[in-house]
Amino acid sequence: MSPRITATDTAPSIWGVAEFISKRPDVDILVLIQVTSPFVKSEHLKLAVKQIQHPVPFDCIFSVVRTHKLRWTLKQGKAKPLNFNTSKRPRRQDWDGELVETGGFYIFRTNIVESGFIQNSNCTVWEVSQEESLEIDSEYDILVADRFLYTNRAQNR
Repeated sequence: MSPRITATDTAPSIWGVAEFISKRPDVDILVLIQVTSPFVKSEHLKLAVKQIQHPVPFDCIFSVVRTHKLRWTLKQGKAKPLNFNTSKRPRRQDWDGELVETGGFYIFRTNIVESGFIQNSNCTVWEVSQEESLEIDSEYDILVADRFLYTNRAQNR
């Protein structure tokens, strides 16, 4: 049974991870799957676990999704581009986009948790599809997930 502090909606994942490792010091590699990411594919987890060890040993691997969104920020009321130059605005077809962490899964060596994190400078990523990257954090996300499931069921009949 988890202590109350690690079983709350506001507790960071690292607290639960550290608690698990303290009870299971024999575990060398841990797979953390977020319940808010129900479309993570089991075959991707299996392949990612293999990738953490070969061909180069990484300390962690986590899920990302490729996006082609032009991002902006506001500085003193003025819009400033974050990931592109306005004079060389990229076309989606000509740009590799950016990799954005999905939060779907993290696979890591348990010894790095001593630093208080599950990621470090020796990480790699596993790219997932837009569908697989869906996180359910709001009522709208539930509607999107429901629609995705309905559509997949209809296509598989």
